[in-house]
Amino acid sequence: MPPFKPILLIIPGWGGGLVLWEEFVLKLDRFFEVRFVSIHGGPGISEVATGLLADAPREFYLMGHSMGGWIAQHMAL
Repeated sequence: MPPFKPILLIIPGWGGGLVLWEEFVLKLDRFFEVRFVSIHGGPGISEVATGLLADAPREFYLMGHSMGGWIAQHMAL
């Protein structure tokens, strides 16, 4: 096990939340510091992505589902 866990930001879909990801997070928690990100707020995907990046750690892994996937793509760009 590494001395620290890399950060994994998970952006769920519009109606999703931690309950839908619980089993997945239990497995990922062994390797990552898992953080869920709220997608509420902002008039559009680009604005939400920009806001999330402003609050994101310097280095992280990123995963999104459904609308969260769109936002993750904008963040990556």
